[in-house]
Amino acid sequence: MGILPNWFTGGAAVRRLYFAVRSLALEADAHLLEYGFADESGAVTLEITARSPGPVAAMLQVRSVGSCSAMSAEALDRLAAPLCRGRRLVAFHRVLQAGLLPPASTQAAAGFDCAWRRYREGARRRGLTGAAAGALDLAECLAIAGLAPLAGDSAGARAQAVRALWLWLDAR
Repeated sequence: MGILPNWFTGGAAVRRLYFAVRSLALEADAHLLEYGFADESGAVTLEITARSPGPVAAMLQVRSVGSCSAMSAEALDRLAAPLCRGRRLVAFHRVLQAGLLPPASTQAAAGFDCAWRRYREGARRRGLTGAAAGALDLAECLAIAGLAPLAGDSAGARAQAVRALWLWLDAR
């Protein structure tokens, strides 16, 4: 469950790390993001808020939303890179989510997978049409799959939901 068979990987089991990034606020010079990572067992291994350099915030001249304890992007990179090292990272909307990860984390990863794209391919194979086949939202996909709804709005809860959807797709 959740790993590729040995014949596909040349003998080595693929270790996956499920993740989600959620936007909390824009500040004058940064984007405040919450990162959540869940391991193969479903445990949240890291959930943290960090400031990411925000060129969009700077261009829009956004005012600060107040003080919030958040680590720097560099500190997040030092924490997340070892966690991501050698793992396939799975997200819902991989391109968007992976683009919000710090650079060392993406470079340390063995690759990326998209639960949304996989869901869409599975929906086509199962003959799902309309809203079921075109679901864009993680909560919609969970409901269509008959899985438990999001256990909260945190990035960690979202990472766990990505894992649940991925494993459901493995079982189909």
